[in-house]
Amino acid sequence: MLRLPFSPIYTTGPVSIVLLAIILWGLFSPTRKNKALPESSPKPQPAHEPAQPTLSVQPMTPTIPVQDLSYLADPAYDRFWPESWRDSLIRKGQGLMEQWTTRLDYPEKQRRENDSVNWLSEVNDYARNHLKAEQLEQFLRNYGTAIAPAKKYEFAMALADAGSGGGTKEHDLAFEIACKAKLLEVFRSDLTLPAPQLRMSCHSKIPGCVKETRFTRERIPTNFFRVRVEADGAQSIKNCTAILTSIEKDGRTRWGGDSAKITFAQGEQPDTFAKTIRCKAPEFFDVLAVTCKGEMFPGTYDTIHGRWWPYHPSLPEIFSEHGDYIIAVAVSGDDVPTETATLKFNWTGNWQTSSLTEAARLS
Repeated sequence: MLRLPFSPIYTTGPVSIVLLAIILWGLFSPTRKNKALPESSPKPQPAHEPAQPTLSVQPMTPTIPVQDLSYLADPAYDRFWPESWRDSLIRKGQGLMEQWTTRLDYPEKQRRENDSVNWLSEVNDYARNHLKAEQLEQFLRNYGTAIAPAKKYEFAMALADAGSGGGTKEHDLAFEIACKAKLLEVFRSDLTLPAPQLRMSCHSKIPGCVKETRFTRERIPTNFFRVRVEADGAQSIKNCTAILTSIEKDGRTRWGGDSAKITFAQGEQPDTFAKTIRCKAPEFFDVLAVTCKGEMFPGTYDTIHGRWWPYHPSLPEIFSEHGDYIIAVAVSGDDVPTETATLKFNWTGNWQTSSLTEAARLS
């Protein structure tokens, strides 16, 4: 038996259970709870106060700590930045140059040599990776052209005073460092080295200036009197041509007013009138040839007649007398000034006693 709240009536059986469920639902349902809690209304602002802005909460950005990159100052990382690597190599090379001009004892002397070998290995590695083809050729093979002769002499004297005289391993090592450090400076500033030039020399003591060979159809011994031509600089000089411009004796012109193109050895080769002269690889052009029979042949040549003189007067007429003859020659090439030389040919009528030399080099 159930007595309902606030009611004097008592109920029994299933009816009481249903009524109890209805009462409990009404007391504890979510709808009743929502209605029981009134919505809060915003507090009105006083008329004399301005409206306050609504603050919005921004999401916080996490703070990333600054990465420590001080380890990149280690010289081992220089090679990742070619310019820094190059500048570092220049500084090290200059420092080694100063050390080589100072007299040291062991172990400092041995340490200097080890540092020098390591520097050359590193600088050659830099050159192979970052220099242009023509720069690399000069850097690895022709680095001696980087320093002017006067500076070379001063540096050689300083090395000698420090105990590293010419002809020693230490001298060559120091000289290579000085030249390559200078080249790095030149390449850094985008300067160009002096343009190559042609240089001539002629003397019986210079190997190649008198060349004995077998000549004519009879294959008889013959001396070719020649002039040595070099490229003074790191670059090759193309299309070099040699000419003979005059022959004089006792102040009188025996032949002139023309230009006789003469051959670079070997005279039968296709490039005999357009020779490429490479650095440290001299070439020779032919001036005259005299056989063991006393016959004279010119340096001129063509594919039809071979060695012949197409001008007037003939060679026997020009060299009709024994004595000294002054021969003017010139050599030219692409992008270089023409070089001239005055030669003295002492004609004795004999292939072994006749001689050709520069007029200024008679000793």
